[in-house]
Amino acid sequence: MAATALGLAAGSTVLNAAETQPVKVREITDGITLVVEASVGGVPVPISVRLDYVALTEKGAVDAEHPSPSAEFVKHWSPPASSVVLMDQTGGFRTDAFGKVLAVVCRDATEPSETGVPIQVRHCLQEDLIRAGWATYRTAEGEAPYPLHDMLMAAEKDAREAKTGAWAPPTTTEPAKSR
Repeated sequence: MAATALGLAAGSTVLNAAETQPVKVREITDGITLVVEASVGGVPVPISVRLDYVALTEKGAVDAEHPSPSAEFVKHWSPPASSVVLMDQTGGFRTDAFGKVLAVVCRDATEPSETGVPIQVRHCLQEDLIRAGWATYRTAEGEAPYPLHDMLMAAEKDAREAKTGAWAPPTTTEPAKSR
């Protein structure tokens, strides 16, 4: 519905922008979906965004008692009211079958350089989520364009080798012994 407010029909490619202005995060609905607030003619409009090129690696039930590790990661990475930039490297934003805008989500940060001088750095949520082991690089709808493809491939390789997130070996806890 929100994508329709921007003139996007489900499955369409009509926006020919490669990058949005910064938009505010309203909420994280799950590990691959967030709602952002865009301004259309000065009117705030909620837009549901699905992270492009990722598939979650979660195992087992996800509920109030067992929160989604990927959703918790995304909430920490881009908490509500934070600013993100939506990017599409295929020539125009697309939507999925549910009307969610498919996008690469980025945030800009100022970090110290090796010389101590602050520099602007752009972080990619998909790359960070995959590197943390909570998602895999999804190519079912096609590979990401270069250099994003190489970044996501490297992030997944690093997560598997480091056995992080869902790649970590299962842990067992010994039951407490009675005294």
